[in-house]
Amino acid sequence: MKRVASVALATVLIATQFVPGGMKNVFASEDGKEKVVLGDETFSGDLWGDGIWTITPSSWDNTEFKYFTYAEDTWMVPDENCTETGFKFWMGEGGDFYLSQTLESLEAGTYELDSIVMGSGATVKLEISGKTEEGEYSDASKAGTSLEGYNTWQKVNHTFSVEEDLTDVTISFYAEVSAD
Repeated sequence: MKRVASVALATVLIATQFVPGGMKNVFASEDGKEKVVLGDETFSGDLWGDGIWTITPSSWDNTEFKYFTYAEDTWMVPDENCTETGFKFWMGEGGDFYLSQTLESLEAGTYELDSIVMGSGATVKLEISGKTEEGEYSDASKAGTSLEGYNTWQKVNHTFSVEEDLTDVTISFYAEVSAD
């Protein structure tokens, strides 16, 4: 049985304070909080050519990772928060993978990662890691979200606090895909 999922990874970091200069795509939200928008968060660029996203699967065998335009599937009803494109994956024999992006730095503060997902046969979660002056930092949503089926959109959310400024920051979408 094929396992397919679509991710409208409208992922943004919502900071409680200003994110320092030098970080691209910083803008103020309507509620006054600053947002750090990840590069190509709408999945409309060149997945394999622009180097913005990195895909790290447990195996490349019998897999497919690609950007997807929702209009290509006449049966799909996109979530109201979706853009016109998303990230689609298929792992015929199951496994897991990370879809990640790196940032040079992230200022201490409280942040929120959001993703809109749908599909079946997978459990997903959001993770962040980086370096502090004291060592390594890592935080992930505690329990994964099990995908509930085609056209059943779910919001995956992870709020985390960073006590010290981070460098070499990695923001990841993690999926564990069943084989059956």
